[in-house]
Amino acid sequence: MKLNVLIGKRQLILASLVVILGVAVYLNWEFSDKNINLDTDSDKVYGETQQTGVEITETSEAYFAQARLNRQKNRDEALESMQTMLKDTTLTEAQRKEITAKANEITELAKSENAIEELVKAKGFSECVAFIDGESASVVVSTNGLSEQQAAQIFEIVVSKTKINSENINIVEAK
Repeated sequence: MKLNVLIGKRQLILASLVVILGVAVYLNWEFSDKNINLDTDSDKVYGETQQTGVEITETSEAYFAQARLNRQKNRDEALESMQTMLKDTTLTEAQRKEITAKANEITELAKSENAIEELVKAKGFSECVAFIDGESASVVVSTNGLSEQQAAQIFEIVVSKTKINSENINIVEAK
């Protein structure tokens, strides 16, 4: 039997999305081992930050580069898979629109992640990497201590660049 018959187009899309979601869940789990409760008197309380035990070294700086590389690689693979599917002449117009919409969504998420990273760096953080899956966001920042004000600034940046509710935003502190 042909491989195309055994593995349908929708299964490939679903498998790609599952892999991307799996990476996001793994990274969230990996960095969520310590919680910091933010007691604040300010009007803007968005959530909690999490602190990892990672010290800032050349290794942790390499983490940020590797995380961006892995994120881009997964997105490129998903987009390539979608482009391959679009070449299939047996797709209906509705299926083509669905695949195109998903590809546009992935592109928009990548733009939002880049914008968040640049704005967080502009606030004085040496390194930052953002992961957005459409419903939630995780932002990993390199810092020696995250103040309430800095956490609020990061939440404001993410909320302004995405349509994600503040309770679905996770800030992970890499020391």
